[in-house]
Amino acid sequence: MSTSRHLKGLVLGTLLAFGCSTPSVPVPPPTVDVASLSLQMPVSGQLVMTGKPSTYHDSAQFFITDRDNGDGVITTAASDGSFTTAAFMAAVGDTIKVQYTTPDGTQSVASCVKVVVDGPLVGEACQ
Repeated sequence: MSTSRHLKGLVLGTLLAFGCSTPSVPVPPPTVDVASLSLQMPVSGQLVMTGKPSTYHDSAQFFITDRDNGDGVITTAASDGSFTTAAFMAAVGDTIKVQYTTPDGTQSVASCVKVVVDGPLVGEACQ
């Protein structure tokens, strides 16, 4: 009788220990909300990127680089996700790499966009 109770207790303990554990599923890194971004060229050869408010970008630090000439900027978005960069060197047709890190250290997937002024940006994964 005692062995039977001991065995039932062992089985119950094992079920409780392992029955509630679920396998972890990796969460993919966030992506850049390219639809919230726009480019302006205040002076020929210089570019400014603006980000509209976006919950995805709240207080994130952005790393923006022209892949054709290597120039770029680092800026931090406001608590609503909006930002405006300082001017950096770029030309129409260049490829701009945009990536961000959230305040908790999560790094986004890098998105690349072609420089177009006063038009919608189309993002794609950077090669």
